[in-house]
Amino acid sequence: MEKIATQRIQSLDLLKGVVLVIMALDYTRSFFITTLFFVIPIDLLQKDACL
Repeated sequence: MEKIATQRIQSLDLLKGVVLVIMALDYTRSFFITTLFFVIPIDLLQKDACL
């Protein structure tokens, strides 16, 4: 079998890395904010308007 030479597109790798970092920061932000633990998810009076 022949080996197919694959070329990595570095800009896509960089974009995926940036998205991964943003997702990790968003996860840790929501984990450490204590008000999220005391909010009832279906109570619309306690939610943001951006929902």
